[in-house]
Amino acid sequence: MFFKEVTMKKSLGINLAELKGGEEESEQALTKIYIEKPPDEETLRLKGKLYALISLASADSLKLKDFLDKALEELKIEYYGDTQDNVLKSLERGIKKAYFYVQAEIQAKGILTEGVDFNIVVAILWGNVLYLGQLGLTKVAILREGNLK
Repeated sequence: MFFKEVTMKKSLGINLAELKGGEEESEQALTKIYIEKPPDEETLRLKGKLYALISLASADSLKLKDFLDKALEELKIEYYGDTQDNVLKSLERGIKKAYFYVQAEIQAKGILTEGVDFNIVVAILWGNVLYLGQLGLTKVAILREGNLK
């Protein structure tokens, strides 16, 4: 798992995009992008806005959209649930919670977890600070002044 904090001197915006090769989306692989704003202004002030890219692939037939939606829900509950904890700790706990949810559900269905590929990248925009967390084989790039970093 990887986490990074980037502080910006100016205003900051986020664009999430999925970059992939020639593979077509199928019943066995799905990637979704989520943008979540907390339900109230106080939580937004304390925790910022959440951006996530989650992908799941399995050789077994699963309802991938349901898995991804529930994994995001677990992430949001864990991240936004405790407004007293700092952003980075909440982000780490949220990503782990989403991962453990997917692992537990897959095992409950009798599917070998080795045959399942779960990847998640989460960005939190909190004022002028960008927090990044990732788990899996995903890659994150920051485009600043036309250069990838």
